[in-house]
Amino acid sequence: MSEIEYIERAVARLPFLTRQVFYLCRLEDQSFENISDRLSIAIQEVECRLASALICIRRARVRYDRSPLRFFRRNRRESIQSHSST
Repeated sequence: MSEIEYIERAVARLPFLTRQVFYLCRLEDQSFENISDRLSIAIQEVECRLASALICIRRARVRYDRSPLRFFRRNRRESIQSHSST
C-alpha cells in the first residue's frame, strides 16, 4: 500500500463534518469564515476540526513510515541494486 493510499484511508475514516472541513479548506481553498457560514458551525469549530483532520493524517503517515512491509520492500530493493552493481 502506498503512502497516498494510507492518507486517503485516513481521510475517509474522518467523521463526516471533519472530512467536509478538510476538503473545503485544503482542496477548495475556502476561508475559515466561508466554511463556518457554509456548514453553519463556529469558526473555532472549523479550526478544531481541521486540526483534528491534520493530526489523523499525520498519524497515518507515521504508521506508513513504520510499516514493516515498507521497510522490507525498501531493504530488498537496496539489496537487489547493490548485487546488480557488483
